[in-house]
Amino acid sequence: MRLVKSLGPTDHAAIPVGQVMPDPSTIVPVSEELFEICRRSYSYDRTPLASQVDAVDDSSPF
Repeated sequence: MRLVKSLGPTDHAAIPVGQVMPDPSTIVPVSEELFEICRRSYSYDRTPLASQVDAVDDSSPF
């Protein structure tokens, strides 16, 4: 079964998406303060994962 509503022609969907290729010589580095803020957003506590399976759902026919 396929549930979809046709919204008409999709010719515009085939148009390639443009890419921005900046000139590396014009890129200005961020300040140390801003870099530290960005770096902290990727930090995490390096503790053991200790994962466990709580439940398994095998009811899907797929």
